[in-house]
Amino acid sequence: MNPRTSTPIPTEPEALRALVLSLLQTQQEKEAEWAERARYIAQQELAIALRDETIARLESTIAKLQRWRFGRSSEKLSPAAETEARGVPHSETP
Repeated sequence: MNPRTSTPIPTEPEALRALVLSLLQTQQEKEAEWAERARYIAQQELAIALRDETIARLESTIAKLQRWRFGRSSEKLSPAAETEARGVPHSETP
């Protein structure tokens, strides 16, 4: 008896052939299922890669538009903030 099944393994040659053919058919069906799943996963990975490229392109476009709209001056610190960022305290002018 096979520990995985409760049915005894046949001893007659024809019954063994039938069992082997059945097992081969089951294996082929499982392999076909795995191949279909692999195709699906590949399609999903491609879709994700395309979305990632689109997101990167859009982020770049947004950054360019923000620089165009607000200019580089908005990215600069004020002289007082620059001085403080360097560690030199800003002196108040009366």
